[in-house]
Amino acid sequence: MCAIAIDRYFKICHPFCHVFNIVCAKIIVGCLLVLASTFGSITAILHGQEHYTFIEEINISELYEHKQNGSYSEVLDGFDSHNASTLTLDLTQLYETNSSSMDLTQNNASSHSTISQYSYCNPSYVYFSPGFVRAYQQVYAGTYLLAFIVVFVLYALIVRSIHKHRAQLSKWKRSSLYPSEIANVETQFNSVTKVDPHTHRSSNCINKVEAIDS
Repeated sequence: MCAIAIDRYFKICHPFCHVFNIVCAKIIVGCLLVLASTFGSITAILHGQEHYTFIEEINISELYEHKQNGSYSEVLDGFDSHNASTLTLDLTQLYETNSSSMDLTQNNASSHSTISQYSYCNPSYVYFSPGFVRAYQQVYAGTYLLAFIVVFVLYALIVRSIHKHRAQLSKWKRSSLYPSEIANVETQFNSVTKVDPHTHRSSNCINKVEAIDS
C-alpha cells in the first residue's frame, strides 16, 4: 500500500519528475519482497505446536449418569478448564461408541482407559528469547502504524493537489473567456453608438471632419 501510494503521489503531484522507471520499480519490488519474506519467516519461526497427551480412566456408566444429569464436573476433575469443552465432546463420543457393548443396569460398571492428544499453536522460544519476541512484536505492530500514517498523508496530499489543480484550471477558463466577453460587448456597443473601435470617435464626427477638410 505504501509503494502504491508513493507511486501515485509522484505521478499526480509531480508528473514531470520522472522519479520512477523500470529499474527503480524492480529495485523497489525486490526490497519489498525481502522485507515481506523476513517478517513472514520470523513470524513462522516464533510459533510452534505444543502436544499434550492425557491418559484417563473413564467410568462409562458414571459418564452416562452425568450425561443424563447434564453435568460432567465430577468426571472432568482431572482436566483443566481449557480442555474441558473439547474433552466433553470426546467423552460423549466414547460413551456412544461403547454404550452398545455394556449393560448400564449393572451395579459394577466397567471402566475404560482413553488416550486424548491435543495440539496447540503457541509462541515458541526455541530459536529466540522472550525479550526478542516482545521487541519483534512491537516492531511488527509499529510497521502497521507507520504504513497507515504514510498512506494517509500521501493520499491527503494527492487530494489537496487535485483540488488545487481543478481550482487553477477553472480560474484559467474564466480568464480566457473574459476578454472574448469584453470584445463582444464592445462590438455591440460600437454597432449601436457607431464609434470607430480604433479612434474611438463617432462616425458622424469623422464625416464632418472630412467635409471640412475638403
